[in-house]
Amino acid sequence: PCSPSARTLSNPDITNSTALVEEIIAGASNTTEMNITQNMTKKTFAVIITKTGGITGTTSQLQYDSFSKEAISIVNGNKSIRNISDHDEGVASRILNDSGFFDSDKIFYPPPSGSSDYFEYTVIATLNGKLHAVYWTDVSEGVLNGIKNLPFILAYILGTGRVF
Repeated sequence: PCSPSARTLSNPDITNSTALVEEIIAGASNTTEMNITQNMTKKTFAVIITKTGGITGTTSQLQYDSFSKEAISIVNGNKSIRNISDHDEGVASRILNDSGFFDSDKIFYPPPSGSSDYFEYTVIATLNGKLHAVYWTDVSEGVLNGIKNLPFILAYILGTGRVF
């Protein structure tokens, strides 16, 4: 697998998102019983989707975790929260699982050389004990359609309006 560029790793939105997912996965980080932590991790479903860029430099983010059952949408600083039903969570987790996201060996799809105006997407998720992240742009080549469509499909299911 390729590793993200230093620019991507230093992006505060992505760094904060990664820390949030790690915090969610840890769940019971103060618990000394390893099997309890493993069981919580296996049952945890969490996703953070971030879209940044374009001419106007927009920033949108959708966050969801199965502990709070809340989806948080942040679009250009405006925050909305929606409680998610067990049914919608199940649909979202099936879509994520069936998208090829967790099976993708490639995690970094850079824009073609010379590209200047594009949107960047980052999806970080955990489901059934698996943690994975993928970065791409709207002009990147070779991104699986299942992954490329995740922000829009999950925003429709979990979102509080138009997120992406």
